[in-house]
Amino acid sequence: CGSYTWTDGNGQTYTESGDYTYSHEDANGCTQVDTLHLTINNPVHTAITETACGSYTWTDGTEAGTQIATLQSANGCDSVVTMTLSVNTVEYHTITVNVSDDTPWGTVTGSGIFAAGSTDTLTATAFENYVFLGWSDNNTDNPRIITVTQDSIFTAYFILEDHDEIELPVNDSVMGFVSISIPDNATPNTMVTITAVPEPHYHFVSWSDENTENPRMVTLMQALHLTAIFAIDQHTISVLSSDENMGTVSVGGTFDYGTEISISADAREGYRFVAWNDGNTENPRTITVEQDSTFVAYFEVADGIHENDGNSINIYSYDNQIVVINAEGLSIEIFDMSGRLVVSENRITTSERNYTLYAPGIYLVKVGDSLVKKVKIITR
Repeated sequence: CGSYTWTDGNGQTYTESGDYTYSHEDANGCTQVDTLHLTINNPVHTAITETACGSYTWTDGTEAGTQIATLQSANGCDSVVTMTLSVNTVEYHTITVNVSDDTPWGTVTGSGIFAAGSTDTLTATAFENYVFLGWSDNNTDNPRIITVTQDSIFTAYFILEDHDEIELPVNDSVMGFVSISIPDNATPNTMVTITAVPEPHYHFVSWSDENTENPRMVTLMQALHLTAIFAIDQHTISVLSSDENMGTVSVGGTFDYGTEISISADAREGYRFVAWNDGNTENPRTITVEQDSTFVAYFEVADGIHENDGNSINIYSYDNQIVVINAEGLSIEIFDMSGRLVVSENRITTSERNYTLYAPGIYLVKVGDSLVKKVKIITR
């Protein structure tokens, strides 16, 4: 193979086929001629170029991935085979096909893992009484063939055949609903008006894309993507003291509609709580939040003449007024501290009576023949 050295002859190396002779004396001193019939076989060098996707097994090599192999050719010579291999990387992408969580009115197929550049078929099948509207990218082909280029999600949307009955999603159906008018020949790009309608004591906050327009013009497909967000109404409750020198009150705040809260008035030493500005005398007091409200606690001097107060008649001051409650049918007399009669009424005809006094000071209020109270007036 390639060359031959005649070691038993003349010691020469031959690289070509032919007949060669070697003359020499044998042991007897006689001339002997040896003849070499030589065939030179040349080794084979084969170059292979292959292109494979992902991996390649070189079956003619010594093992997978070998680039150079020394093999024996048919003529028995060692031959070198050189492989030049190009391996192309294959990208795979995930295709997810699903049904809108907000409108689960059908089934879909087409999800899987596919090589880049391959195709995938998406199919949407509507349930009875529903129709396929379109895909989340506004394409309406069904079935639909796509070329895979990246990880993708395709959502199928369905609507009722009777569009008038369609309901759009809200965050809480107790709080409100969404109205929409859809024409019979609607497509994903049909413009529709959506209106979020809150139930009593709730209010619209925004759509799920944070847009606050209401009503709002959108395409039908976009409308199916949106959720109306509602929240319960809140109201501010203010709790005040008519005179903080006489007493303090609990702190108010902002509360959800329907919440029950407790308010209280705490009289300072030498004073006592009389009533709230709405005539209620409970203390502490539980109220149900239904609107913005202000509750004012009224106090009076505790050392006044009040041993005959009774259980139903309430007398308290508010700014520059003296308020008398539940004294209907009785007479009223009000004296200043000098003993001067400043108000006189023979018979009260209403359950609540207000008397305006412009001069600050201490007044004595007499109701009927027995009840007398000392009231402080502070003008503002």
